[in-house]
Formats: sequence, C-alpha cells, structure tokens
Amino acid sequence: MRFVRAPSLLRSAAPPEFSRVVSLLPLLGDGLSPAPRSATPIVRNITAEPAELEALSARLGGSVSSLAASVTVSPVPSKRGRVSIAAAVSAVVGRSCVRTGEAFGEVVEGSEGGFLDLDPPEGSAPRRVREGEAEDDEDERIDATGVASGRSVDLGELVVQVVGGMMEPYPKKPGTSKDALQISSSPPLSTSITSPSSFPAVFPSA
Repeated sequence: MRFVRAPSLLRSAAPPEFSRVVSLLPLLGDGLSPAPRSATPIVRNITAEPAELEALSARLGGSVSSLAASVTVSPVPSKRGRVSIAAAVSAVVGRSCVRTGEAFGEVVEGSEGGFLDLDPPEGSAPRRVREGEAEDDEDERIDATGVASGRSVDLGELVVQVVGGMMEPYPKKPGTSKDALQISSSPPLSTSITSPSSFPAVFPSA
C-alpha cells in the first residue's frame, strides 16, 4: 500500500478539511546541522471532528463517519533535514457495493511509514553523500508537496491522503458473493473519485 495523491484529493484554496500542523523545530532545529540524537520523537493521536468528517465526505466521495490516526515523527540524525514518519490510520467510509449496489461502511485500516526530506534553509550547503554510504531507497521517500512547509508538517493532510489511498477501488460489502452481480469494467461514479489505481504515489510501497 502507498500514501497517494489524486487530482480530486489535492487541496483547493479553501482551508484544509482536516489540518493538524506540527512544528518540527524540536527535531530539526535550524536545519544547518544534523538533528540531535537526543531529540524525542513527536507522537500525535488525532481524530476528526464532526464538521471535519462532513467536509472530508465531499473530498473522499463517501460519507466519512469516523477518522483517527496515531502518527509518530522521529529525527534521522544521520540525515540533515530528514524525519521518519509512521502512521496508523482507522476510518469508516460509506460506499456502494459493486456487487449488489447496497450501501455499507468500508473499514479502512492500516499502517504506513517512510522518510520526509524538508527543504534546506537558506545558507545551508547541500548534503554530500559520504564514501561507502548506502544510497537512499526512493520507494521510502514521502512526497512533501502539500503536507510540509518550512519546518512544519500537516499530519492531518497526510492522514487524509493515506486513507484515500487505502480505500478499495471496487468496494465489496462483506458477506456478499461474487456471483451476486458481475463487476463492471469501470467502478461506479461514487467510487471512481477514490480509485487508488489512478493515484500518483506520494508515500512508499510496503
């Protein structure tokens, strides 16, 4: 699974539906030197409020009855301006079963992790790869677009994107049979908005 971004999930000029901005200064300092090894990871347990759930329903294309996550942001001392992020998410989104057309609540749960590189501050020299140092695994890099700015990261926005990526492109109500109805070659309108197969990846593969 991946954290993903789709054109329909990108923020507009309006305020974000579920914003939880966290400063990373305690982990990164001014960014001119490596993060202190003694820095304590930032842990946030976040839950969407009723008004936020309503706004997210329009964005995700299904009635969101609950959304919560536990996110841990840790420094990477060996890499200037880098943090690792681990997120465990849980949500319930109203969907339409492609087999029977019945409405049901899709339970979206899972965990993701990767690293995030923040833009270096003005005046800092680009980091050089040391001899013998392993190259970065690009599959583990988080796209900072829309989720990070300066020395802060919007954990709420990141969570929304991973939930969208975990939603099933062809939602099937638990207990239904594949013989109930032949799945069409394209998803219903209500599910096409959040089809993970059409999303560019912004978070790593498992």
